[in-house]
Amino acid sequence: AEMVMEGINPVLVESAARDNGAPVGPLAAIDEISQATAYHNGQQLKADTEARGEKWVDSAASILMDRMVNEFDRKGKVYGGGYYEYPEGGKKYIWPGLKQAFAPDGYKEIPYQDIKDRLLFSQSLEAVRAMQDGVVINVGDGNIGSIMGIGFPAQTGGVYQAINAYGLRAFVERSRELAERYGSDFEPPQLLMDRAERNELFM
Repeated sequence: AEMVMEGINPVLVESAARDNGAPVGPLAAIDEISQATAYHNGQQLKADTEARGEKWVDSAASILMDRMVNEFDRKGKVYGGGYYEYPEGGKKYIWPGLKQAFAPDGYKEIPYQDIKDRLLFSQSLEAVRAMQDGVVINVGDGNIGSIMGIGFPAQTGGVYQAINAYGLRAFVERSRELAERYGSDFEPPQLLMDRAERNELFM
């Protein structure tokens, strides 16, 4: 979502996800679920958060979802189109309105490897934060849940195993590189840095 809003070519985002081993790109996956469903789920999460007296901060994903549903009326495949157009009897293709909305002066170019890594690292780093906060306790459950639940590439073994395979210290260094270029969401959590220092795998 963030890369689409930055004006990066969505075709490259989808291609990078498949090259990472995902069965489909993230935009195609959301189209199948439907933007409308994801949007309403997000609104419920916002309401629940505020009901607990906690502050809600809109993410890039929630902002994009709001625009897709309410501004562009692009609610997903079942509604006739979302991030993709679905011509009858033809092959789906990225909705041209994305370029008009987010990259009217041309797509922003970043290294293709950065696109691939941003997709994987964002999910693995979020999983480490969840473990750090006590939301996830069991590594195995987190790995399986990431594959079955959010479509994390199966051949990686899951969000935590992907870090092990990359090498903890190398993962920390690459995270810092991504944070310098693309923001604090890629800053490695303390738990990851501590484990990297001890070379303690997620097991």
